[in-house]
Amino acid sequence: MNRTSWVIGLALLFVLLAGCSAPSGPSPNVSVQTTVVPTTGGGISDITTGIAPQTTTLSDALRDLAANDVPQMMNVSEIKVHQLNGIGVNDKGEAQMWVLGAYNGISTTLLIYTEGE
Repeated sequence: MNRTSWVIGLALLFVLLAGCSAPSGPSPNVSVQTTVVPTTGGGISDITTGIAPQTTTLSDALRDLAANDVPQMMNVSEIKVHQLNGIGVNDKGEAQMWVLGAYNGISTTLLIYTEGE
């Protein structure tokens, strides 16, 4: 065989393999529907739904902690709060969770309060 036959043979082999591995499009009898999602400026959008989280004021949280949890761990009159963090604080001064770093002269305790707990 001469050189031209080899080139034509390789070209036909390439065309055959390329045709077998190419992605196929939709058949002419099938209709394709596209869904267009409207954009509103792009970026990240909020997808959360449901009930707004319950919030409480710091004074209510301290009252509940003094009435329920703190007396079991330490004397309420000796507590000194050294750190206070509100998580999810709104413009009314209410938070989803209050975290207090308390010290009673002997030990340090981390007190965490969420609505009703």
